[in-house]
Amino acid sequence: MIPPQDLEDVRSTMLALDEVRAAEIAMDMELQPIEECYAFLAHCGVAVPREEMERVDSLRYNFKNLQSQTVSGLNIAYNNLSPPHFICSVLCKLTW
Repeated sequence: MIPPQDLEDVRSTMLALDEVRAAEIAMDMELQPIEECYAFLAHCGVAVPREEMERVDSLRYNFKNLQSQTVSGLNIAYNNLSPPHFICSVLCKLTW
């Protein structure tokens, strides 16, 4: 990930983090039933195409990866810009 070059980059990173956090609960609510349905199908011996099973298996992994990248971007932004007190004031304005 490229370190932020200016405050606009920091703002973009923080907005992305905010969007990921806002979507986290909704995504979890959507992913869980999908995963449970496919697990039930597998338990019952229903033939499901391998590609489809792989896509379902990778849904949560991909979302967790997105969360990790977003937090990593925020950490890079925080560690590479100065003065630190300004970054703290910007971070405090982010709605969690």
